[in-house]
Amino acid sequence: MIMKKSRLFDSESEEPFKLSRTKIEMFLNCPRCFYLDRVHGVSRPSGPAFTLNVAVDTLLKKEFDIHRAAGSKHPLMETYGVDAVPIDHELLDQWRHNFTGIQYLHEKTNLLLYGAIDDLWLNSDKEYIVVDYKATSKEGEIELTDSQWHDAYRRQMEIYQWLLRGNRLKVSDTGYFVYVNGKKDMEAFDGRLEFDVKLIPYTGSDNWIEQTILDISKCLNSKSLPDSNPGCDFCQYRHESQKIEFLFQSTKMESGMINNSANKFILTDDCPDLKQQDVENEVLVENFIIYFLKNDLFVKELRSDSFQLLSKNGFLKKFSKLFCETDTEEKNLVRWFMELIYWTLSSFKKSDKHKVKNYIDTISNNEKLILGTLEEVYKKYGLKSNEEKGNFSQCLKIIIDKDDEYMFSFSYYSYAIIHAEILILSYLYQRWFGEIYALERAIPIKADY
Repeated sequence: MIMKKSRLFDSESEEPFKLSRTKIEMFLNCPRCFYLDRVHGVSRPSGPAFTLNVAVDTLLKKEFDIHRAAGSKHPLMETYGVDAVPIDHELLDQWRHNFTGIQYLHEKTNLLLYGAIDDLWLNSDKEYIVVDYKATSKEGEIELTDSQWHDAYRRQMEIYQWLLRGNRLKVSDTGYFVYVNGKKDMEAFDGRLEFDVKLIPYTGSDNWIEQTILDISKCLNSKSLPDSNPGCDFCQYRHESQKIEFLFQSTKMESGMINNSANKFILTDDCPDLKQQDVENEVLVENFIIYFLKNDLFVKELRSDSFQLLSKNGFLKKFSKLFCETDTEEKNLVRWFMELIYWTLSSFKKSDKHKVKNYIDTISNNEKLILGTLEEVYKKYGLKSNEEKGNFSQCLKIIIDKDDEYMFSFSYYSYAIIHAEILILSYLYQRWFGEIYALERAIPIKADY
């Protein structure tokens, strides 16, 4: 779902930015999903409406409203010995409304926080008590556990308490959950559901909310995409689906030439910023590599049909054993290359610039050896210009000897992989340590036509 721009965060706007209790919960659940939602308007897919829960909520409000009008205790309050009555506050209808709720302007961040309560009681000490209705249907006794859902319920209660205090009301630390549990052990449905109703007290603390709001403001004003929560199902789905879609994209690329002797990368400002301390974060690393595979004129040639075919015909297995000293049964060059870069970068988390440079030097030496082999073939068959040397399919048409053809194909294939790795590592070397790694002059790669 894409949201209207008028409802998105604008750092230049002086108007308070309205933020609901559920969006605060989203931030706590996953900063990346929150940022995509509030800044870019890309919302999580919405689930079906819990209409039965809404019906229970409505009926409970009607039931407690009867006692509110009479100034009496609800029988549930009598049963649990709660020293309070439902209070008829003049703003209760507004505070219950989903799109208004209890509002409080956090002046430091200019965020207008709000949330809609279910009920409000008043005890004999003239303290307001936040009450929230919950409905479920499960076996056993209903209790607040350490589950993720119940933690969210607790935070919900605490935010409501904080909002009321922000409106200068005296609020009790203890709130209540009116928890109804649908019975499944009845003999028949007979057009009705029966519930067990339980009152669960909870003593909240809103000490965490102030810092959370400051963190939210920082996130909203950030110019970079925040990290996702590793446990976020939405981000995991988005990440895994993007990988599959990327691998199944048409690999027919526009042919390009790149000369890296000037140490320039054909990349735009939206290249993901991969910090050295984040190299073990698989999601960040893969997004970074995918960017190169899509945008760098040299690296993206690894996606070509020719290289994929050579990989399936045993070249990838041979390359892995010869240059990486490992066996692989992988047939997809792009997937293998992404794993290679990930494991290489993960070893650099605590490395200084000398260790990183030494590694790049090592693979650069391999590249020089391969270039020497290619130059022998070019010289033997009279290939002189960069255009002739870089045209893989045309070179194969000229090379007559089968041994030369195999040697050339494997060397060309190996050179493309190694130089792509050097390009990525050199880019990071410059970003991490502020020094330019001197690259060898590259042969243009044009794998498909």
